[in-house]
Amino acid sequence: MELTANEAFNRYRELYYEGGVSSCYAWEIDGGFACAVAVLKTAGPAAMPLPEGEDPRRTTVSSGGWNAMHVVEGQVGADSKCKYKLTSTVTLTLDSEAKGMASKSDLSGSLSRSMEKEKTFDPRDPASHVANFGELIEEMEGRLRDALYEVYFGKTRQVVSSMRSADDERRAAQHNLMAEMMARKK
Repeated sequence: MELTANEAFNRYRELYYEGGVSSCYAWEIDGGFACAVAVLKTAGPAAMPLPEGEDPRRTTVSSGGWNAMHVVEGQVGADSKCKYKLTSTVTLTLDSEAKGMASKSDLSGSLSRSMEKEKTFDPRDPASHVANFGELIEEMEGRLRDALYEVYFGKTRQVVSSMRSADDERRAAQHNLMAEMMARKK
């Protein structure tokens, strides 16, 4: 099962992560098996030059990483049924820096979730377990990605907006003041 899981998650990693590394480890437990699936994808570092006139708040991520750890416990039952218990943790790190600018931000955090599902399997084919818990991992990663986006990015946007909000009128007044000061300087 371990070899099949490594082959399957290597393809999964290439399709969903377009790089990175993955590794699977399986072992026997009373009444079934367990398997740990680890996937790591890092990017960067490469500070992005800020185009002329571009708003520094629109800076893209210069480096970051996605570290996912999934542990599946399979309790094999009667009638070719298996109860899969999945526990997943994802750690996300993002660094943003614009070349030539003083702005830099770091954001990191982790999220853990678990789920259980009973599925049928082919007792003659251990790969059927890999397909079953692979579907669970795929579903869980989607949920975790959505939750991370909402919790970290949504909350960060909310906090930043509450600390500093400049409406259009105030921006126009600031722009006019700067233009007037520049005109006097000449």
